[in-house]
Amino acid sequence: MLAPAGVAWAQDEEEAGEEEAASEEGASEEGASEEGAEASSEEAATEEEAPAAGGRWPRANIARPLTLPKGLINAGGTINGLAKFETFTLGLNGGYGVSDDLEVRLSYGLTLKEFEAKGPLAFEVGYKILRGAAGGKLEVIGRVGTGYDLALEGLAPLVAGAQVQYNISDKLAVVSSGKHLNISLEEASSGVAPAPVVTIRPIFLSLPVGVGYQATPELYAQIDTNIGNIEISDAPTTFIFADFIPLTASFVYNLQPALDITASFGFTDLKNNAGDNITASIGAQYYIGAL
Repeated sequence: MLAPAGVAWAQDEEEAGEEEAASEEGASEEGASEEGAEASSEEAATEEEAPAAGGRWPRANIARPLTLPKGLINAGGTINGLAKFETFTLGLNGGYGVSDDLEVRLSYGLTLKEFEAKGPLAFEVGYKILRGAAGGKLEVIGRVGTGYDLALEGLAPLVAGAQVQYNISDKLAVVSSGKHLNISLEEASSGVAPAPVVTIRPIFLSLPVGVGYQATPELYAQIDTNIGNIEISDAPTTFIFADFIPLTASFVYNLQPALDITASFGFTDLKNNAGDNITASIGAQYYIGAL
């Protein structure tokens, strides 16, 4: 049966009204969806543009990357007391972040007592192998360096390895300096007359390890030692406790965001004639660029 014309018209109007309302509601929801998407995009962009917590170079040493961020320059110096403080040296150093993953470093040393302007000139490159691994706790930097000693007029050994830092917590870390493989680039003489004197070129592996602790947001302390040296060529194999006990305590205090005060005290060998093997240092490191 056909419905009366008036009723049919009313139904058509009602259906048209419902369709229009549905259309407006859909448009409203679509607009809200687009606004939400735009807001989300803006928030995401803001999050991407915002620097990480603590900036690119946090005041807490334990939270810093192991290479200088892109464009950041480091310049500093250290006064070192060696051999029962009978010898004092001045070490000057600088670094530059070529990118967030690559840094270059340069250092020069001279003797203050007795004064000698000629000393070792060293160059080092560090490149990121891992960063943020193991849930953000592990960082590994490949390092290689060498130099030339102006006083001895000879090449310094080629030193290479992996600098490692694993943060157990935001206060405690296990570290390794990255100086593992030591290759002499110059021949040296071994033996004292009347014993035979032979020419050697030592090559060996070292196993440095340390523990770092962030005592306060500004103060960081670290204990370092060397488990042993393993001969590859023309070098003795030695192990901690059995042959030697190297031990160094170092400290970094961030006086200002761009200024670190550093200090260290230790023994090149605590086992054999410890009193003759005392070392200490004090210095400062300044950072130029966006922190």
